[in-house]
Amino acid sequence: MAIFLSLYFFIYGGMNAYFFWKIRIAFRLGPVGSILLAVGVIGLVLLPFLIRRFEHQHALSVARWAGWIGYSWMAVALWFFSVGLLLDLGNGGGKLLHLTFGSPAFHLSPLTTVTLNLSLTAILLIAGLIENYRITIRPITLVAPTDARPPKPLRMLFISDTHLGLLETELYLRDIERAVAETRPDLILSAGDLFDGRGDPMPEVAARLAQLEAPWGKFSVLGNHEFYAGLTDSLRFHQAAGFTLLRGETRTLETNGWSLVLAGIDFPAQGVWGRPTAVNDRITEPRHPGCYQILLKHLPVPSTQLGSHYNLQLSGHTHGGQIIPFNWVVKAVYPYLQGLFTVADGRAQFYVNRGTGSWGPPIRLGPGREITLITIK
Repeated sequence: MAIFLSLYFFIYGGMNAYFFWKIRIAFRLGPVGSILLAVGVIGLVLLPFLIRRFEHQHALSVARWAGWIGYSWMAVALWFFSVGLLLDLGNGGGKLLHLTFGSPAFHLSPLTTVTLNLSLTAILLIAGLIENYRITIRPITLVAPTDARPPKPLRMLFISDTHLGLLETELYLRDIERAVAETRPDLILSAGDLFDGRGDPMPEVAARLAQLEAPWGKFSVLGNHEFYAGLTDSLRFHQAAGFTLLRGETRTLETNGWSLVLAGIDFPAQGVWGRPTAVNDRITEPRHPGCYQILLKHLPVPSTQLGSHYNLQLSGHTHGGQIIPFNWVVKAVYPYLQGLFTVADGRAQFYVNRGTGSWGPPIRLGPGREITLITIK
């Protein structure tokens, strides 16, 4: 946790310090104006922590308003910083060309630079808010090995990172309900971060999820946000929603001599939140004829057992990067950012869902929200 907080204040705090510096210079703020701006910026940096406090005190109306402001500001700070660096680079390049080659001087004034930056950031913010209301039901067809093919195609609705909690819960929940009604899957799977808390286990949301039916059932694993929100509430939510949690364990579903083995492990939270978690992904026997094995794992890191134990791994966590240009940073950490990959020398497949919901700012720009319809035949 100390590492997370250090990175948060260094990176996010640095972006906000850049905003403070640019605004102060552009508008030539005096001591009073600078102090007021500094207080506002510091408040925005600390606001996400206050939001969680409001949630746990059940001040949900205040938490929602603060959430819209504080989380949306995260995107604004990112874009203002990114656009600002490009404009600064342009100003620096123009000055360098002038000094080196005597070309006409090109330089935007601080006020013009900030005005242009704010305008572009506002456009990106509006586009991101609109994009978050769109979702894609992405069809994926996988051909099982000859000795593991089901007697008839198996249709699985795969969700991840829905983040049901404070913001946009109704939107995300409605999208899932519509997808289930349209696709009528045999099986519903979640790769974690289904529950993001709201200071309670959200019984009314769980009740609606419980009404979603699939002949082969509903299965899930725990993501990092289930631990953030509180393990006890997360377990109660999944139980009330009718999801079977796989915590270092397996379930075998059989039909007509064919078996589907579902294995799942927790997000590796041990040592971070002080709670034991299941982290060993070798929880099944090696594959045998007539058996197709799937691993649910929140982190998009391929299991070392893919190909030998598992035919398919389903993961999430990255959100596909969620917001340009943050997706480049996420890809540097998690190379398997989104989509379908063939791994283990072609003996297994690995799919990373780019998120059924959104975390933090209810904003998407670039990688849109996704529900995956996976057909195994």
